[in-house]
Amino acid sequence: MPAVATPKLLAGHASTRQWAQRTCLAGDVAAAFDVARLTARALDTPELVSLNNDREALEEKIAALRLRREELGDDYLDQLQPLLVQLAELQERIDAAEAKESGAN
Repeated sequence: MPAVATPKLLAGHASTRQWAQRTCLAGDVAAAFDVARLTARALDTPELVSLNNDREALEEKIAALRLRREELGDDYLDQLQPLLVQLAELQERIDAAEAKESGAN
């Protein structure tokens, strides 16, 4: 399985350049890799930290499910759909919390 660069994993490297020199992203994993955040991020409140941790865990479940697509056959979409709905709902909560924090600052 190819390496996936998560913030926790990147924290252990001196720089993202060092990470890039040691890593090759390919296939479905490459499509899920965030290279840059285009908008400023609200302060990391305990609520946002928790929500972002939940999102990361859900994204990992989705990635693991995608790797099993062939073996799951027709069950793949039945398992993927609720996870994508959960992800969308969670992202709405994150966006609302970030908007609240941005407005408070």
